[in-house]
Amino acid sequence: MLFPEVADLPEGFVYREGVLSSDDQAPLVEGLRTLAFGEVRMRGQVARRRTIHFGWTYGYETWRVEPGPPIPEFLVGLRVLAARLAGVEREALAEVLVLDGAARWQWQHAIPPGREERYSVTFRTLRTGGGAP
Repeated sequence: MLFPEVADLPEGFVYREGVLSSDDQAPLVEGLRTLAFGEVRMRGQVARRRTIHFGWTYGYETWRVEPGPPIPEFLVGLRVLAARLAGVEREALAEVLVLDGAARWQWQHAIPPGREERYSVTFRTLRTGGGAP
């Protein structure tokens, strides 16, 4: 289990285990391995992760959100599934790991370093107003 301390998670955090079977995961991993991930540079430092953005891009140095390339076809099914889990239309998608309230704005979430390659796929909506709620 990714979050064994489920009782200690903040209000607004929703975790669903076993959403994708191994058979569902295999083509996603194959598709992810074909993508050209780029370095992340924040405040002049290269982060220990690489990213690629679709739909919208985020400038880690400029803090600007701008239109980006379309979501690849192999991720469309995952987008539909994530939208269903989040209870939103796929065109206005929340993160697959649904964070809201204190979980979204106050909780520091991180993935500890590891030796194996791993992928994190996140779908986000754009905030329509300014600032955190």
